[in-house]
Amino acid sequence: MVRPSASPASKAVALAFAQAVSRAVPASLSHLFIPRKGRLSLYDALCDCIPAAARSAEQTFGGYGVREVEFNKVLEHNGFTKIRDRCILPDEVEATDFSRSSSARYFFSNRRWRNPDDPHELQELRQAWLKLRQLAWRLGADVSLEALEQCCRERYGAWAEMTVNWSKAPRRVYRNKHKAGKKDGLEGKKVSGKEGAWVEEGSETRSVEAHDEDEIAFDGLSSVWPGVMSVKEEPFDLSIPGEAREEEEESLLEKEELPRVGWWETPEEVTGLGRTVCSVWSDGWGWA
Repeated sequence: MVRPSASPASKAVALAFAQAVSRAVPASLSHLFIPRKGRLSLYDALCDCIPAAARSAEQTFGGYGVREVEFNKVLEHNGFTKIRDRCILPDEVEATDFSRSSSARYFFSNRRWRNPDDPHELQELRQAWLKLRQLAWRLGADVSLEALEQCCRERYGAWAEMTVNWSKAPRRVYRNKHKAGKKDGLEGKKVSGKEGAWVEEGSETRSVEAHDEDEIAFDGLSSVWPGVMSVKEEPFDLSIPGEAREEEEESLLEKEELPRVGWWETPEEVTGLGRTVCSVWSDGWGWA
């Protein structure tokens, strides 16, 4: 049986809700993010505030609500940047359930919960609420401004308390597929047997295929490498147990960059999380 997709009205409500309760921050503050899963995620807040927009067992026909995967995809296609973090978390953060995966955690970067205690952000929340309420009426739901304020206030405070000393900047997700081949300078190396062998060229590792020795012309190279084989020019897919399964959790990530995040100072007037100065690598953190 084909799983029904969410109705356009539900997707519109979901997007308007996420834009209302979260606030974009400058790209320089990449250490600010919102979890995609768990009790402090945007989808969890949607289920609490507008149950009609989320998928439930009671929806058997007609307009269906959005599932968590659909919800996150809608946000990705509308300006919410997805990032991945596989670093070890502090114990107090690890104990929470905002990420259900122990191998990879995904967030929305350059976003934070809106703070209704700030007059300017409260005004922004009210304007977004007017649009959200009109869309929610199509689903037969009513959203009060008080409920929206309480939703933001609780999650903003909980997330701020949890990450007050958390200075890690997760690495970004790259979807560009890296193709290795003859143009990259892949040259033949000594291999043995008829099975594939791993060839390390510089800092990159590629897979090559060996052929039968009877079918290879040595051309004088046998004196140096008696077992020289020819190398297949076209690379084939790599399959690494364990690591490949982790990458298949969301998408194939075949190119990752570990940028150096230099010294930064968290602005108190922007985050409200206190002032912390750290020197951070993308796969860890250090205190100064």
